[in-house]
Amino acid sequence: MEFRAEQLKTVSEFLNMIAVAWFTGGIITPLFVDSFRLNAMIFVSVFETLLFLILSLYLIRDYDRR
Repeated sequence: MEFRAEQLKTVSEFLNMIAVAWFTGGIITPLFVDSFRLNAMIFVSVFETLLFLILSLYLIRDYDRR
């Protein structure tokens, strides 16, 4: 699958946002949250990230078929 320049830019921005979110969740959040709440936050964060990634890939694939 080849991306056009606009699609590549969108995917790049999306991956950058994920990187910032993981950095914030992994480095900054533990300084302010107890371990039980942190585990719940990590679970929800991973679930939402995977759900968003799967949905985005599905929409990109569906868009390319048109």
